[in-house]
Amino acid sequence: MIIDNFQIFILYFNYQLSIYEVYNIKSRQAEEFINHQEILDTLEYAQANRNNRPLIESLIDKAALCQGLSHREAALLLECDEPELVQRIYHLAREIKRKFYGNRIVMFAPLYLSNYCVNGCVYCPYHAKNRTIPRKKLSQEEIRREVIALQDMGHKRLALEAGEDPRNNPIDYILESIRTIYSIHHKNAAIRRVNVNIAATTVENYRLLKEAGIGTYILFQETYSKEHYEALHPTGPKSNYAYHTEAMDRAMEGGIDDVGIGVLFGLVKSILSATYTKGIWFAGTGTVLTVLALLLCVGYNHTAYYPSTADLQSSLTLANSCSSKFTLTTMAYVSILVPFVLAYIVYAWRAIDSKPITVDEMKEDDHAY
Repeated sequence: MIIDNFQIFILYFNYQLSIYEVYNIKSRQAEEFINHQEILDTLEYAQANRNNRPLIESLIDKAALCQGLSHREAALLLECDEPELVQRIYHLAREIKRKFYGNRIVMFAPLYLSNYCVNGCVYCPYHAKNRTIPRKKLSQEEIRREVIALQDMGHKRLALEAGEDPRNNPIDYILESIRTIYSIHHKNAAIRRVNVNIAATTVENYRLLKEAGIGTYILFQETYSKEHYEALHPTGPKSNYAYHTEAMDRAMEGGIDDVGIGVLFGLVKSILSATYTKGIWFAGTGTVLTVLALLLCVGYNHTAYYPSTADLQSSLTLANSCSSKFTLTTMAYVSILVPFVLAYIVYAWRAIDSKPITVDEMKEDDHAY
């Protein structure tokens, strides 16, 4: 069967139309405002134009107007491979940051209320099937003591954290904890802002959080690839990709006007393949070599590991910071044991990894806390 050029064009056009019909930036459905093919096309576009100076310069000028960029334009600026233009991007970003926020950094302290959780996230130690960690839920009096301790450290803003467990961590518990925190007046001071990082919930619950006076609602989205998301979250309420991904729309519908998405990298695929699961060995080897290089720098030629700004000759080295030759000798013998410790870590890790937790185990209902 012979297909002429016009038919090929029609087939290609219909293919493109089928892609972009489901990509709608204003939609509230997760699989429409996040389209996998559009993401791939955007990355390809950014790679192809990373050295396109006229285009990048025009985007920098557009960014300076502070009226927003499209996702493709932002991707191209991130992918820019022209050193001079990269510096212009840094400079403009600094100017915009100072224009909106001033020359300041705002810090907050995390406060974990509870590590009870019914989800089966494969990367998280709090997953429901972890029988080796103690489970803890703070009482209101314990929360009060923790907040006072954080205030004594100078903190004025908190981020509440809690695992997803409707029985142990219901919305009423979160709301009561927020009221407790705001009621504390310690040394004539109080917590100014309570941010909340809890699981995706309903519009009504978001409305209750807003009425309680929260600052920012924070929710991490580990990956926007539905395929990988479902593989990483096999069980529990969080396994619902759409419900989790659409949470920010529900939060804003509930009246919360400040939301924060934590963008995490590294969960979709490794440098080798999408199914590669042995990245820990590359990371572990790199860590060992880095630490070894630092120790060698300190150990050779009396390199100062703590330089003194007042008197360089008083900088601390291994020789002048150890109490005696005996200490140095002992440290030398201990260092000989390091390879054996590393070997044991490798052995233990392989033993743990030889029988991973299965999806069936995650689906069992007998929780052991």
